[in-house]
Amino acid sequence: MFNFNKNYLNEEIPTGGNTINQNGCYEVIIDEAKIRTYDKTYSESLNLKLYDEKTNKKCWLNLFYKNRDGEDIKFNNKHISHLVYLLQIKPELDSGGNIPGFINKRIGIFLSVETETLKNGKECYKFNLQGFYDPINKLTSKEKIEKLQGEVYNNFKERYKDSPVVELNKNKVCNTNDINNDEDINSFFPVDNNDLPF
Repeated sequence: MFNFNKNYLNEEIPTGGNTINQNGCYEVIIDEAKIRTYDKTYSESLNLKLYDEKTNKKCWLNLFYKNRDGEDIKFNNKHISHLVYLLQIKPELDSGGNIPGFINKRIGIFLSVETETLKNGKECYKFNLQGFYDPINKLTSKEKIEKLQGEVYNNFKERYKDSPVVELNKNKVCNTNDINNDEDINSFFPVDNNDLPF
């Protein structure tokens, strides 16, 4: 049964969309963290569902760390290594492929956002991770390890300061209601192994 909590009664109801739709530096909570394997290939990805409390918006990242042949993908393995270091957690899987140690942890992300048209003609947001940072001191893993001044955060903040809001064509928006089977989920999370360049 649900739990009634009167603390929720004074919370604002967010207006506008609930998906991050602008380039920026976001300090997010990890809502979900799951390892996904793919039936027809040896590809593997770390799928993260992230929530920004400040804007009440969310995003999803699919970080492929193995390609269709099972070989490591260096740039995403770097991102995942930075994430693990900054969270200071040894990732362990439960029986469902989830990483419970990541859940409810706060992390900073440098994120760019664009639209993508799927095979079914619908549009969705495409999130491009530029990197992770410590949300408390705004340092990247390299800056923390080498005890450097925090410059990367400021550089991204400056780069993203005038970024426009990315809008989807309202007649073509893809959402989770469009997902009925594995083929649809691969369309919603636009990952087609045949399209991958690696």
